[in-house]
Amino acid sequence: MAVKVRPIPISAILGVLWGLLAARSAWADTVRLKGGGFIYDCQVVHEDNPMVSLRTPQGRMGVPRSMVLGISRGRSVFNSYDEQRARVSESDPEALYRLAEWCHKTAGLRSEMVELAEKVIALKEDHSGARRLLGHVRIDGKWRSPPPLLILLRVPTDKVLEEDLRSQLSYMLEPRKDVRLASGARKAVSKGTEGCEIVASALASKRGGVRFFGQELERPKVYSSVTLRAQADWLSGGSQTTVGSSGNLALEPGKNAAFVDALRQNASVIHNFLDGLIMRRVVAIEAASAPKPEPEAPPAAEEKSKDSKKK
Repeated sequence: MAVKVRPIPISAILGVLWGLLAARSAWADTVRLKGGGFIYDCQVVHEDNPMVSLRTPQGRMGVPRSMVLGISRGRSVFNSYDEQRARVSESDPEALYRLAEWCHKTAGLRSEMVELAEKVIALKEDHSGARRLLGHVRIDGKWRSPPPLLILLRVPTDKVLEEDLRSQLSYMLEPRKDVRLASGARKAVSKGTEGCEIVASALASKRGGVRFFGQELERPKVYSSVTLRAQADWLSGGSQTTVGSSGNLALEPGKNAAFVDALRQNASVIHNFLDGLIMRRVVAIEAASAPKPEPEAPPAAEEKSKDSKKK
């Protein structure tokens, strides 16, 4: 007896795929965009038209409702933060510092970390841990807050990509007080430890989609990566990081959604990279400000002095 095979409804398949995708970030809400991108690890505050309001580790943001394809809800890191914050006394600097450390190392909540570290310093001015979280330096026994690290972003081969990456990095840096982007018109940041140049390069490849019984099960997928390489006189050997992403995003000349998505999906990696630059800059500033040891007397002069005494 012939068995009749019935094609699986594409809506059912997409529903399963969407459910599997949502599991990637089950600890937070995920917003799926109509253009093929995603906003991970956020908390949807409200969905009122015309904007969907989101709380993200980089701060608050709004997305036009017309751009949103779907929302997968889950318990977010913000729920954990709010619960811990409610249990911490406003007058306990060590408890506030521990929560600031959790925001920094585990949750990636930059704005909350800065707020908590500043509260710790208000209670305990000489708290070295909180000072270091904020990128402060100790010179002549006193804590000082250096100017923000100035970053000059360059993409030598593609000025359009440079502007797209600059726009995304600018958004990511909003909650930080220790780093800022230099104007695109600026040519160099060579004044001591004022800043550094970051040269970005991007690579992408495209894999064909999957079809079954004439129905599209999976759209063509783009794999993209962006490498950021920092260089400055005070950065001996330089420093670099590479972030990547994959998704159903357009890969066409002049359209850089896949590369911007690589940054967006790896915000914590980018911030850890910048934290490393800040700490190396702190070391460089403190080393340059350390008192120079007095030169020792030349051995020949000492011998001459001994000879004169014998005579």
